Amino acid sequence: MGINTKTPTRTLDVNGNLRVRSLENKSTDTTYDKVLVTNANGEIDYWTKQDVKDKIEALYVVNKKFTASKTGPDPTTIVPCGRFEFRYNSSTMPQIRLAVRSTSATRVYYNRIRKKDAETSSFDAANRSFFSNQYVTISNDTNNNNNWANIGSATSGPGFDNNTLDEYYITYPGDANLYRVSFVTRNSGSGTYNYTMVCEKF
Repeated sequence: MGINTKTPTRTLDVNGNLRVRSLENKSTDTTYDKVLVTNANGEIDYWTKQDVKDKIEALYVVNKKFTASKTGPDPTTIVPCGRFEFRYNSSTMPQIRLAVRSTSATRVYYNRIRKKDAETSSFDAANRSFFSNQYVTISNDTNNNNNWANIGSATSGPGFDNNTLDEYYITYPGDANLYRVSFVTRNSGSGTYNYTMVCEKF
């Protein structure tokens, strides 16, 4: 049906302005999960709330942080950040995977700064390392699962365990964003450790 037009191109085609006099706030109603959008031709459709959130995260700076004091790392605690997710595995190893599973293996490049010491108060200058132009391949297994990959492995220099700080600078193939990700574990005494993950996407 056309309003002010004899050649409608949609079920309702309005050649003019639209006014709605009364709207209700549905921000807490989970069944209202769509946002109206329009193109240059005035055609109205929708994005889901998750679509809008993902688009904002893709375009702007994202900051995510997790910290907890525990007797050991919890692999079920995951920090999502842009195109990636991060966690510690059960042996206190920093790991990465894709936020959205790829249909093929993805090579991700990164630089890593590591500081490590056996004490709780400071990092030892002798136990510092820098690795540039490193990469990890994130692949799917035979069941097409989105696999985790280790980024904390050490081919030389100190390995990652408790009382270690890792700072990663990561890029996704073809993406203009830079990710700075920090993993920190510190002995907090009485058999517990502070586990921290921080991700910043620029």
